[in-house]
Amino acid sequence: EKAKEYIFNKKADLKQKDARIKKLEENLRELRAASDSQAKDLKALKLRHEKELAKRQKLLQDREEEFKKEREGITEKNKRWAAQREESHSTDLSTLQENNTLLKRKYLESQEELKELNTKVLALTQELSEKQKEMSDT
Repeated sequence: EKAKEYIFNKKADLKQKDARIKKLEENLRELRAASDSQAKDLKALKLRHEKELAKRQKLLQDREEEFKKEREGITEKNKRWAAQREESHSTDLSTLQENNTLLKRKYLESQEELKELNTKVLALTQELSEKQKEMSDT
């Protein structure tokens, strides 16, 4: 009778552990899916930032070339106008450089967030492995 009770209790214990393992596995799948989704979002954000950065750099290059051409053709008569135009270009250039710096910073922050998420997923995976090992040892 005691042996039957012992076996019954062991089976119930194993069922509980099995249910816990399944729940942990489901949680891990959900975390991985969320991590994958965030990684995709970060990649898309990175791509958008890179495209915006390239667009702004091209705009900056075009403006610099335009400015050079304008300066080459300036006569004495309109030097004051050229000085005003140069000041405008300098302001635009500064703004573009500041925006480029901001985009680079956001990209680096996105990379840091991705690293943190990967670290969390690794920790959860390791925790799941340890719990599974504990359960298999018992």
